Amino acid sequence: MVTCPNCNGTGEIEGPEWQPPINWSVETCPTCKGTGRVPNHMGRWAKCPKCEGWGKEPPLITSFTCSKCRGVGMLPAGRAL
Repeated sequence: MVTCPNCNGTGEIEGPEWQPPINWSVETCPTCKGTGRVPNHMGRWAKCPKCEGWGKEPPLITSFTCSKCRGVGMLPAGRAL
């Protein structure tokens, strides 16, 4: 695995260079309190349905997720080119 060159390993991007930076704060998901998981009916942990495991509010996740690494920040060595 190598660092994603598109987002420099952050998993998030601000948009195209020609677009001005978006200056809004990232809000913690109120359902899971930022953990990305919630208890399920069997007493185990499940991925939070509201933020899909990110721990952040959904509109900001989709707006900033890197399309190359899909938010992971890393790529298999063969895909980094």
